Amino acid sequence: MSYLTATLEPDELDALMDSMKPYDDAIRDLEHITKTTRGAADAFEESLRVKNSLDTYEVLAKTMPTQQLLTAILNCEYKLWRTHEETPLRFKPYLSHWVETLMSTQKELAHHQHIAITTSDTNDTITTREILVTRAGYIMALLKDTPLPSAEPVRSAYEKSARDKFILPEFDLLPYMQMLVETEIWDRLPDGMVQAPETGALSKSKTQEGSDPQRWEDVMLRKLKEDPNAAVQELSHLPLDLSTLDFLTKLLTDRTFEELGIDGPPVILQYIQHALRLIEKMGAPPPTSEQNLPVGGASNGAAIVEYGKEPQSRAVKLLLLFMKNSITKGLLEPTPLIFELQEICVRYVWIREVRDFRTWVGKIDVFI
Repeated sequence: MSYLTATLEPDELDALMDSMKPYDDAIRDLEHITKTTRGAADAFEESLRVKNSLDTYEVLAKTMPTQQLLTAILNCEYKLWRTHEETPLRFKPYLSHWVETLMSTQKELAHHQHIAITTSDTNDTITTREILVTRAGYIMALLKDTPLPSAEPVRSAYEKSARDKFILPEFDLLPYMQMLVETEIWDRLPDGMVQAPETGALSKSKTQEGSDPQRWEDVMLRKLKEDPNAAVQELSHLPLDLSTLDFLTKLLTDRTFEELGIDGPPVILQYIQHALRLIEKMGAPPPTSEQNLPVGGASNGAAIVEYGKEPQSRAVKLLLLFMKNSITKGLLEPTPLIFELQEICVRYVWIREVRDFRTWVGKIDVFI
């Protein structure tokens, strides 16, 4: 199974579904099971499994809301936050997930005002709306860097929402959206979102009310159809992040390149080369104000938002996962990547996952 779609196993899920168990205990049990069954797995890859599972639980909760599902959802959110607890908020890998979840929750809550509330068909009387509100309130606390006490039972989050009559407090999403734009996760703020000059609160113009922000993936697909040469150049200089790699993988698996008459693997090779240059620069000291560099530490069209060994190591691991997945699924041939594989395996040999990757590459008869 691809690392982009892998999920938690049933016994791992069981560890997250006891509403009377504190967050810390649930995560400790999860990590013990994971270590027992998967060994010393990569932390970032494990967080992807948690995120994929979270997406599944979210869908289930809309039609079969239960306290167990809510508990699993909150524990997953806490796990994502704790995995990157030391990372500044604007650089947390799942900031966009939390912001987009709150945006979609606002729409769903408005929708639930006009329809019958979905309840569980078990003796668990929780409703879909209660799950939405409880989860949103928990995410708000995470964004404010004040998560609910991790030594308390997970059910305390639901009880807190109940005391507030399942009404969400006012929450200004704009600063977090701006972080996503500044770090180039988003190209721009959603259409119609403006900063009110007096309060700084997020507002929406009447002409834009109800309209959805255009996804950058849809914009890129349109560009590929209308101006493939320009789009390919843009594709090969996208940031090194999960959403980009997911999109590139989808272009390959859906044969989008082929349908549009574009030779896909060379485009991916250009992107990998670009990503390697970004990773290389991440290991250097941050530029000083005296240096004549583009604003934001930009390099070849993409911003470098973090410097140092730790973020560089995370970036290498992410690129390795993408390359290994693409080769394993037959989306890319390893031979044209020989120089890039060699660069990674030599330059970043100090990273354990790189050494493991080198061993794996050796098994597919690629000399590096």
